[in-house]
Amino acid sequence: MLTMKSIFGAKRVVVMLCLLYCVAPVEVEAGRRVIVSMSNGVRNNGNVVYTGRRAVGNGNTGGVGFAPTLAELGVTRADQLRFDIGVTVGAPAARDVNLSVDYVVFAPNPSCSDTDAFSASCSTIGGGNLFSGRIAPGTRTVGLTATQISALQSLIDDCRYGTTNLRVAGGINAEIFEPAQEFQNLRTSLTAVGPDVPRPSFILPLEVMSLSNTGVEIGNVLWTGGGDPFGSSEGGAAANGNVIVRRAPTLGALGVTRADQLRIILEVNEAANAVVRLTELDIVLYGSNPNCNSQSSSPRGGQNAGEVCTPLLGATSLLASGSVDVRNGRYTFRLINNAAVQSSIDTVGANNLYLGLEATIENASAGTCPEKFFAVSASSISRGKARQVARRARFR
Repeated sequence: MLTMKSIFGAKRVVVMLCLLYCVAPVEVEAGRRVIVSMSNGVRNNGNVVYTGRRAVGNGNTGGVGFAPTLAELGVTRADQLRFDIGVTVGAPAARDVNLSVDYVVFAPNPSCSDTDAFSASCSTIGGGNLFSGRIAPGTRTVGLTATQISALQSLIDDCRYGTTNLRVAGGINAEIFEPAQEFQNLRTSLTAVGPDVPRPSFILPLEVMSLSNTGVEIGNVLWTGGGDPFGSSEGGAAANGNVIVRRAPTLGALGVTRADQLRIILEVNEAANAVVRLTELDIVLYGSNPNCNSQSSSPRGGQNAGEVCTPLLGATSLLASGSVDVRNGRYTFRLINNAAVQSSIDTVGANNLYLGLEATIENASAGTCPEKFFAVSASSISRGKARQVARRARFR
């Protein structure tokens, strides 16, 4: 076992292998999120697209839309996903509506030919029709078909995605059936709905970065300000290098109130018995609105465009020595020196510090599954471990 400090306090090394019950199980609070809402005369036609940086609307959406992850909705199985379709027809008379509603599924980094509002076009990895036909005004809840459930479950089970990296969006095409007047007001909406699940008493490990490349995997995640730490709106989390997933949560969102609580977990996904070398693992802390400059080329390669933002606290290593060799599995890292991070927390506050990450892995092979980095509070790990041990005791 490699550990920052041995269980018996005998020696210091680099990293601790995350053993059974080290990390809490994936549970999230149930949720519902309006994907799209439109209001436009007797016809509504629009859809929401996820660009990899934000969700944008086309058509009558006003450019606004949302693309929540399945995890945000509390969905852990495909058969739990539902959608509420809302239809309202204003005066002078409520009429039936000819309606077609579709949902789509996006990967973390879709291929896009256009990312601007009203004209965005990006690739999807799943989806289908939810409803087609004539419908009276009101709200209708629909689930997925058996075929759609099977397809979505395959994506959930895929190690590249999981519920934290699959986003759902959709589109509506609606027209009032035999409108009484041209100026009638048709309103439509599509809301993604998860199951009813209790909120956990601890904050879970959050995937903040994943890397995939052959040879050297290198990348960083940064906070650009003015957006969503989870990458679903303009600005927010950005990345350079061979990065797939990018998130930049605040320390407060992770439950970290002291520097010594922060943990970064590396999940290595390589061929059996393969050994890769981690030569860089740093955290970077950003303020709410850092000064950012676009670059003509990516500072770390691998992306179409690059950004550099000025941090409040520059690269702070989690490696006690220059590098560490690791195999398949999960490894937990902590800060070598807590003083600078603690000073930042004391000065700015944990809720105003956005976590960035920098990493380099050598001797990698770009297989099906990327290397993943998770951020979590040590107290969350402890509570998750206690909960799992208690659960096991109940079933003995």
